[in-house]
Amino acid sequence: MATHTKFEAIKHTNEIGQEYWSARELFEVLEYIKWDKFLNVIGKAKQACKNSGQEPNDHFHRVEKLVEIGSGEKEIHTKKGLKKSQNILDHMGSTELAANLFRATHTEEKLKRENIKTTPQAKAVVRASTSPTREKLFYKTTF
Repeated sequence: MATHTKFEAIKHTNEIGQEYWSARELFEVLEYIKWDKFLNVIGKAKQACKNSGQEPNDHFHRVEKLVEIGSGEKEIHTKKGLKKSQNILDHMGSTELAANLFRATHTEEKLKRENIKTTPQAKAVVRASTSPTREKLFYKTTF
C-alpha cells in the first residue's frame, strides 16, 4: 500500500470537518518499534510548532483510548493459540512469569510509596511500570 494511501486510511475527521490522525495509528504506519522513540518525535514536532509561533496545544491534543479490560489477555491467548478454557499462566515461560511478578510488585510498591489514591495517577504508574518491563522482557520473548 502506498504511503499516501496508508495515511488516508487512518485519517479521522471531527464533527466540524477538521482532519486529524491518532499517534498510535501513525506509530504503526511509520513502522516505529518503540513507543518512547515515537514520543520523542512528537515532542520535536511540538517544539517545531512552538518555534513557528503556533500554540502546540492547539494542534496536539492528548486523547486516551479506553480498552476493554482483559484485552491484553485475549491477545496473548490468540498469540499462544490457547483455548478460552486454558489459563495463560500455565503456558508462560519462567521469563514471562518473572516479568509479570516484577511488574506487579514494582507497581504495587510505587503506589504505596507515593501514596497514590486517584485512578488517573494509578493508571499513569501502571503505564510507566508496564512499558519498560515489556520492552526489556516480553518483546524478546516469542509467544
